[in-house]
Amino acid sequence: MSKKKNKKITVIVYIVLLLVFVALVGAVAIFTNGFKNDFKSFYAVVDNKMILDSVGGYIVADNNPLSVDVKYTFGAFSKEQTGYSVKIVPNSNAKDFDFTVDGDVYSFKAEKDYTKGFKIDKQQNSFSVSLLGQGLLSVLQGVFPESVVELDSEVNFENLFTIVITSYDDSQNVYVSFGVENVIGVKGIVLDHSEIIL
Repeated sequence: MSKKKNKKITVIVYIVLLLVFVALVGAVAIFTNGFKNDFKSFYAVVDNKMILDSVGGYIVADNNPLSVDVKYTFGAFSKEQTGYSVKIVPNSNAKDFDFTVDGDVYSFKAEKDYTKGFKIDKQQNSFSVSLLGQGLLSVLQGVFPESVVELDSEVNFENLFTIVITSYDDSQNVYVSFGVENVIGVKGIVLDHSEIIL
């Protein structure tokens, strides 16, 4: 083999090694959030966006469920890394408000688990969250099914809830915050032209 061919092969090997190194550094950067966090082997995907830690700003409406894919970085290489759990809790950053259950006043943030207030369609590697009815009142009625629930209309509906997605071994969590569609109060006014007096 000539020296020229040996040099060509050596250059190609170095280029391949450099590309592999760059790919590894890039993967580590992605799964450590730009080298800011520990390496994450468990993450979620919402709207084609990878979520390693937490995200918010989503809305769940009567006809608009929130779909989440659950992934393990090395899931293809390990049969052990499967499964997850889902829980819906009040968002710690949401503004608190009161509602009544059979006339008794309850604080929104005092309740620790709102999972029963939603329909969760859980699959092996994904799940969707939808409402049991319409708006926040249906969520509260799902949590207190045998009671009369009343809610004031002065509620900030953005990012009220957080989905806590936990890995199979309870070692890692991903947090997805969302609000619900506001269907409380007046949605519009219809004027009767025949009754308008000038």
